[in-house]
Amino acid sequence: MLNNYKSKGTMRGYNWGILILKSMGRQSVVTSVVLRSLAGIYVCAAHVTSMLVTYRGVISGRICRSCIEKMASLQKLYKNPFTICIEGNIGSGKTTFLQQFHKFNNATILPEPMHLWRNIEGVNLLDLLYKEPKRYSFLFQSYAQVTRLELHTTSTPTPYKIMERSIFSTKCFLENMKRTNKIFNVEATILEKWYDWSIENANIKTDLIVYLRTTPEIVYQRMQARARKEEESVPLEYLRQIHEIHEDWLYRQTLFSLPAPVMVIDGNKSLEEMVPQFEKCKDWILKKEIDSVPDTRIVIQ
Repeated sequence: MLNNYKSKGTMRGYNWGILILKSMGRQSVVTSVVLRSLAGIYVCAAHVTSMLVTYRGVISGRICRSCIEKMASLQKLYKNPFTICIEGNIGSGKTTFLQQFHKFNNATILPEPMHLWRNIEGVNLLDLLYKEPKRYSFLFQSYAQVTRLELHTTSTPTPYKIMERSIFSTKCFLENMKRTNKIFNVEATILEKWYDWSIENANIKTDLIVYLRTTPEIVYQRMQARARKEEESVPLEYLRQIHEIHEDWLYRQTLFSLPAPVMVIDGNKSLEEMVPQFEKCKDWILKKEIDSVPDTRIVIQ
């Protein structure tokens, strides 16, 4: 099938892709991506750059910069892609929903930088947050804002950027920390000032928010089923608190200002039922039809 790649630019992208992913132990992933993608000269470069952005935390800085520069020389980068943020509670189905977009060559998928939160200089900051929230809430929230801002300001090789959560959702978790006295007032003030500065000065344009509306009981069951070590101590009550704040923000729209229109999707459905849900809304998302809708909330049943 490699004979189908007539362009020198595409073959250069392929060779660099293999080299990059070898350094990450992911040669089979990029090979399958390349062999499946026959859409033109920039397809391979787009996929490889997308994966570099996603896994930048596990590649050495020098290799990552060198590879991104090489990919950039082969393709166009979008500084202002149409940006969609997938929001919802822990276990609401964000990762499953994001996976549906991997089949589209015109979209770059940016999952939550969980790998960074789990390993900063060998320290699992996410685990510390759940075990000692009073002590580590400010530290974790500071780092979460930095890493989310980094994703927001990342140029992409595709006209669409789809993110798992956003810098805007950090307000939800900060609000809960304030309500439950997990953070000092002065710490909250510092985070809010830094957040406000980011909103005003950084390029964090967002075009659409997709809210996966899921009951706390359902997300609790899913969280227990996936059995992440860090989430062992997370109680149902915490999920109820986060749910209510998301409801006030994205469904009732009474808490924070909205950076973009909101599409509400029932996240209580099973994996099999979520695929038809995705099919219903993908044209709204990938054809930018949302621009013509005056309402700030669209509900997909």
